[in-house]
Amino acid sequence: MLTRVGALVAAAALVLSGCSGGDDDPDPVPETPDIEVPEGVTLTAGGSTVDVGSPASVVYKPDNAAATVVTVRVERIDRGKPADLGGFDLDGVAKNSVPYYAHASIRNAGPAVLAHADAPLYGLDSGDEYFPPTKITGTVKSCKPLVLPEKLEQGRTAKGCLVFTVPPGKAFKGVQVRTSDLENPITWAP
Repeated sequence: MLTRVGALVAAAALVLSGCSGGDDDPDPVPETPDIEVPEGVTLTAGGSTVDVGSPASVVYKPDNAAATVVTVRVERIDRGKPADLGGFDLDGVAKNSVPYYAHASIRNAGPAVLAHADAPLYGLDSGDEYFPPTKITGTVKSCKPLVLPEKLEQGRTAKGCLVFTVPPGKAFKGVQVRTSDLENPITWAP
């Protein structure tokens, strides 16, 4: 009987030691919505750097919408001049900021309709800070804005351009697609 009690105490001690608030817990695994990836589409590994002109496919779940797979392609990135922004009233944009024009496309590979969503593209600067595109009404230097329609059906593509402004003292490092896995964006470097 003493052996049985000793075994129970040892087992309880092992269980309780597993619950100690130590730092040995593994890092959480990023959540990926359970969706069926469409045939012929391969998801791009998070944290990848892809060549400008090459596609990257990711699961995208906008707020209050169903998850779907989008294939994003940054066709080219052009460096502009601060004077390009001279005729625009841009709140929060530092004077003499340098605009970068990212010409991109977003294809909804499915399975869901992409509804009420913004393009999940962000700029990255030399301080490793990411930032959204600058909101501009109108067209800057042949940069027709990339605006997703209210509903982007499966198989449909939206094309356009996003303006990223980089303040003096910082350099532009690239465009990133950022979805729910913010720790592992996919980057296109100029």
